[in-house]
Amino acid sequence: MKKFLFVIIIFSLVLVGCGQEKKQTKKVKKDQRPQWVSQALSKSFEDREYEGIFECKYQGKTVYYTLSLCCDQYNPVYDAQKNYICAPTGGITGQGDGNCQDLDIENQCQELK
Repeated sequence: MKKFLFVIIIFSLVLVGCGQEKKQTKKVKKDQRPQWVSQALSKSFEDREYEGIFECKYQGKTVYYTLSLCCDQYNPVYDAQKNYICAPTGGITGQGDGNCQDLDIENQCQELK
């Protein structure tokens, strides 16, 4: 009986694991990045102006979501020419500037390294 119960539990776990979709991430070639992004990512940890940079698709365009280094600062989104678009997060409330609430960072962005 214990073996049967063990087999049922294992089989159930396999079925649950197979039903989950893995998030596909597209590799962004380093030579296709805007120069300002490449330069920011190549700086040493101590010299960085961003904690991280994410490439996103927003309103049909490629944009760059940047994480500020510290404390109640907006996390701005820039286009390829580093023109400010909006800030979906950050600031005192954590809700950004309110101008791009439709940017789904979790599903539309991938971290660049």
